Formats: sequence, C-alpha cells, structure tokens
Amino acid sequence: MVIDALKNKFYKHMTKKELKGLIKEIINEVKNGYKLSSKEKKSISTELAKHPELSGNKKFNRQGGKSEALSIINKALNSCGFELDMVTGDLLLGEKGSRLLTISKSEVESFGRKMPSESVYNSGISFSWENLNSDKFNPNIEIIAYLT
Repeated sequence: MVIDALKNKFYKHMTKKELKGLIKEIINEVKNGYKLSSKEKKSISTELAKHPELSGNKKFNRQGGKSEALSIINKALNSCGFELDMVTGDLLLGEKGSRLLTISKSEVESFGRKMPSESVYNSGISFSWENLNSDKFNPNIEIIAYLT
C-alpha cells in the first residue's frame, strides 16, 4: 500500500522492485548510524543527572538559560565521547516548548584529520523548557533534559 502510494506520487518512473530496493537502501543507511549500548546510555544518563538544572530542580533566571542548558548537556555528552548535533536558535523560540535533539559520536582524529562523526539512531536528548514567570525580562526558566 505504501509502496503503491510512493510510486504513484513521487516515483512514477520506477518499477515496484526498484522502489522496494530504494526503500531497503534508505533503511540500511539509517541503521548504519551509531547504536548506543546500554552501558553508554547509563553513562550519559548519569552525567546528565549530575546537573540539577536539567531536571527542573534549579531554574535559569536569565535570558540565555536555554543556551546555557545546551552547553551543560554538550559538556556532559563530551565527557562520554558524544556531542549534540547542531541546534539552531529557531528550534528553541517561545516561552514553552519541547524538542528531541539528536546526538553523534564525537569526531575522531585520524592521521591529523578529523573524521566525520556517526549520528546515533537509537537515542536522543529530550529537551523541554517553560518560562514560569510571565515577565519576559525577568525569566524563571525550567528545563528538563534527559536521554531517551
């Protein structure tokens, strides 16, 4: 059913067999990212738990609170050999929101060159925020961030 819909809408020039092959190729490409082990998940979760700012127990009382929280997350990930993928400012606009942030294995140097990092496909950082104060100039931002 899905293959017929794709064929009719986007891939009219392909046979069903070719389209099935393309779908398998895409799935394999996604699976070829990096899979976090249970040990790595526990290590990252432990590092994130060391920061009360990321569990909602300590609020950010200035405008740059979300950026500061991202910095804390990235430092925790770096200590475990991982890093946040790029987070653009438009993803974090608003007084309240939630995003699933992607992470990657840290870049590895090989023969003096940085090798591209592998994206993690089985986990990410759930990042939620809310300004608990109605005064935008005097924020009280609660942030909750954890590994999924």
